[in-house]
Amino acid sequence: MCYTLQSPPQHSSRVPHTSAHLSYLKRCLSVLCLSALCLSVLCLSASITTLRAAPSAPSATQPSMWRVALGGAVGAHGVFLTKPNDEYYYTEGGGVVDIAYPGFGGVGPAFGVDLTLAWRMLSLSTGYHLSLDNAQGKVDGFMHTLEQTSYHLPLTLNITVYDEGSVRPVLFGGLEWVSGEEGSLKTSQSYTSFYEGLETEDYRAWTFGLGFDVVMSGGWRVPVRLYGSFHPEERETLNDVITGESVTSSGGFVNASGAQVRGAWTWQAGLRVGVSYDLYTR
Repeated sequence: MCYTLQSPPQHSSRVPHTSAHLSYLKRCLSVLCLSALCLSVLCLSASITTLRAAPSAPSATQPSMWRVALGGAVGAHGVFLTKPNDEYYYTEGGGVVDIAYPGFGGVGPAFGVDLTLAWRMLSLSTGYHLSLDNAQGKVDGFMHTLEQTSYHLPLTLNITVYDEGSVRPVLFGGLEWVSGEEGSLKTSQSYTSFYEGLETEDYRAWTFGLGFDVVMSGGWRVPVRLYGSFHPEERETLNDVITGESVTSSGGFVNASGAQVRGAWTWQAGLRVGVSYDLYTR
């Protein structure tokens, strides 16, 4: 695509482009997260009320000193690529090109298995999760869709806030290692875009969240988790968020093509519901 070569800006106080679709997805995910949080609070309130009314709790819901659990979960997984702080592209010759980068966001399914080692109210969890990532954003009025498969290896420290009764609230935080594969970029209609693909990456992200465990008899539990993760990377200019681009200038104009959007998601968030079984308790 052909762009006009500009002089370097004196300051970067531009009003960024907006993406109505991305804003809509963020609002939907926010409503989903708030709904899950309200459900957690209601379930916790109900369990505390039940415990206060009951003379004693069943032995199946008494806390264990040591516990090893294996489980699986499914859920909805949201991914987001934020805009760079400065949306200009800087050429090697010192020129500046104004190329739209809308930011991308979307929601897809996720699956995984988890292994937990618990001691009293503290536990350490790891697992292997798969997410089918889908994110969209508009460039020059044309929809661009990013797709990739991501593999997650989380390691989190969990704290059970109230380790009695049938519903037990949990807070957690840690790191996750993420590996992306099978990246692709699709555009609506027959639009020739500066962005031609999605470059998958391996990266680390901080992960955190809250939730609760519904403890049942026989060593079974239903864990519900509302989680988020953040990948802290440099996103100062458009040059930082793309790779593989071909940019040539002639007579005050720039021909730019072949850019690959870097696929390390800035933010991830979702809701996960699963089933786990206590392999060992003492």
